[in-house]
Amino acid sequence: MLPKEPQDLAGVKMVELATVNELMPGLDPLSSEIMGWGTPQAQEIAKAKEKVDTVLKFFEGLLDDPLRGLR
Repeated sequence: MLPKEPQDLAGVKMVELATVNELMPGLDPLSSEIMGWGTPQAQEIAKAKEKVDTVLKFFEGLLDDPLRGLR
């Protein structure tokens, strides 16, 4: 199910790494209260929202230009 072309595969890997290394850690403070892990401070929530927003904007840019960041 992965692309065969090296540049396309690199794009998939880039999104995968951005998700694991940037998006998921940014979501931790936002989901901790829901999961019963405690209530994060307002500053932690604001920082998490900013980080998630940055990653999602990066992903949105990839919809317009899938090879962005690979050139």
